[in-house]
Amino acid sequence: VANRLFFSKHGAELGAVPGSVVESTPVTGFNPPPHLIAVLPFADMSEKKDQEYFSDGLTEELLNSLAEINELQVAARTSAFSFKGTNTDIGTIARKLNVGTVLEGSVRRSAHTIRITAQLINAVTGFHLWVARVRLLWARGS
Repeated sequence: VANRLFFSKHGAELGAVPGSVVESTPVTGFNPPPHLIAVLPFADMSEKKDQEYFSDGLTEELLNSLAEINELQVAARTSAFSFKGTNTDIGTIARKLNVGTVLEGSVRRSAHTIRITAQLINAVTGFHLWVARVRLLWARGS
């Protein structure tokens, strides 16, 4: 599954992502290939803001898993985490990290539910390529 994470909405595999080639290149000429990716720190969107440790750990696991895929080049954790807590737009982050794709997400915990959302964004256009949501139910002590 991890080596097929790089999906478009139509299920194309790595290297054949529809929409990854921008028809009108921006004036800046910024158009890095989509296999250059940054994994941004997942935001803790829990009401109590007490899931930062979990969010950071999840981000690091995803980053390391993606780094094991030969077809991808993943920006360094330290570089990506420098944007933690900032409200910097995807285009600016992509330019600073020289990546064509950005993976961002959030973690929300309430009572016995954890919701994780991940979004793969084309850094040149700012449009979503892929979105996934996971809802986990858990009971304390189990």
